[in-house]
Amino acid sequence: MIRLIGKQNERLQDNLLAVIDVIVKKYNKSYKYININLLDDEELLNINTKYLHKDDLTDTISFNYSENLDIIEGDLYISTDRIKENARNIGVDEANELNRVIIHGVLHLCGENDYTSQEKTNMTHLENKFLGMMVSRGT
Repeated sequence: MIRLIGKQNERLQDNLLAVIDVIVKKYNKSYKYININLLDDEELLNINTKYLHKDDLTDTISFNYSENLDIIEGDLYISTDRIKENARNIGVDEANELNRVIIHGVLHLCGENDYTSQEKTNMTHLENKFLGMMVSRGT
């Protein structure tokens, strides 16, 4: 189950749900649940500080609670404030940026990292690839 939790009245598009399924299967994983929690900057900063010991703003944080590496039981925490600012800065609409950040978080749940410049480049490539799948599916 994929569930969107937040103050906004957002609804996940069927195309995004299908792409999430493709991503999870590409990594030979399955999921029991993925909760997508929409928060503001302050709420996400509190999580970042408390659990990751980082005192900076970010657009998404992901946690997989499953002890089985092949199964995702996870939470994505996404800052809607960062979504709005990112969208404005790169000239895309907020829905497109939200999709990108959700895909980014799902990639983290599947094991991808973005600590090094090479990992960041790879992550961006994967985000673009999966966003492109949404476009080809009619989003």
